[in-house]
Amino acid sequence: MAERFDKLESKGDGPYIKSVDGFVICITGLNEETSEEDLVDTFADHGEIKNCVLNLDRKTGYAKGYALIEYSTA
Repeated sequence: MAERFDKLESKGDGPYIKSVDGFVICITGLNEETSEEDLVDTFADHGEIKNCVLNLDRKTGYAKGYALIEYSTA
């Protein structure tokens, strides 16, 4: 996974990570009942979302509290 990211940068709006295909942000502090649809609806206002990853707890099926969203452009 380390090969996929160049470096962590900050440009006024906050930190993001440049990946091979776009820019990834990490959202933390999410409610356990958050869904990928909720994230896409909320963060789509800031650009075209290429990928959204919301990790779920295997035992409970609830969100672990963080997500990764990849945009085409910063």
